[in-house]
Amino acid sequence: MTYHQFVMAYVLSVSGGIWTLGYYFYSDSRKKRANTVVKLRDAARKHEAAQKVISKYNRARAWHYCKEIGTYAGVFLATGAFLFWLYLGQEEYELSLLEGKLYPANEPTPSHSCGKIEDTEIIVFLGTNAAITKIFPHTILKIKGKERLMVNKEPDGSLAITLDVFSQDGRIVTRIEDGKFLINPNNALPNKRKDASSLQVFDQYGTQVLNMQYLNRQAIWIDAVLHYPGIPQPIVLNGSKSVSASDGEIYANCIRVMGADIELN
Repeated sequence: MTYHQFVMAYVLSVSGGIWTLGYYFYSDSRKKRANTVVKLRDAARKHEAAQKVISKYNRARAWHYCKEIGTYAGVFLATGAFLFWLYLGQEEYELSLLEGKLYPANEPTPSHSCGKIEDTEIIVFLGTNAAITKIFPHTILKIKGKERLMVNKEPDGSLAITLDVFSQDGRIVTRIEDGKFLINPNNALPNKRKDASSLQVFDQYGTQVLNMQYLNRQAIWIDAVLHYPGIPQPIVLNGSKSVSASDGEIYANCIRVMGADIELN
């Protein structure tokens, strides 16, 4: 199913539930039962009403309300269960797509050497390094004068990464633009995302070239192998090691600068 088909399925499910309730409410059998209860009630309220009439009314009323509650509850439960099933199916579908958007999880921010982060600041983990800023848009990685990794903040407060991941021969494997990603199916192996907050991409040779996790609304973790024109060796962002390039390593730094956090010429 496509996104629009899921939307249509939601609309039809809710409409079907409403139609079922309306059909039941105006059905002849319900009207007949309700009228019977009203007649028995009027009879039971008479001073000379026998106990038998009162008992009959009580039984009819109890059955009527049990039928009402059971029918409404059944329709609500059935509609809710179907909507939940659709939601699970839609989640599976979206995680299998080659394009989409990452959403913040509720994971704790990993320990780092930058101290306390202000509410207006965000942190991007690059290997053991941490880049922190509160000015947007902000350039994290600049190669040969070109901005290669940027972060921005959306109006709703969420973070939006911009990054191109290239293969060794210069073809795009993954493009992330303002937080929306697109995986090139001709240059990457199929790989289903584990959740809506992470993106893991493997090139044609099975090498992981990107592993990005949107930890929370203030923190993103990026592991990547970045190939760029004019750079003989890839830039490696490794979550357990450091940021490394042909001219050395940047290890366990807290980066707070006004310009590009990391600039290679």
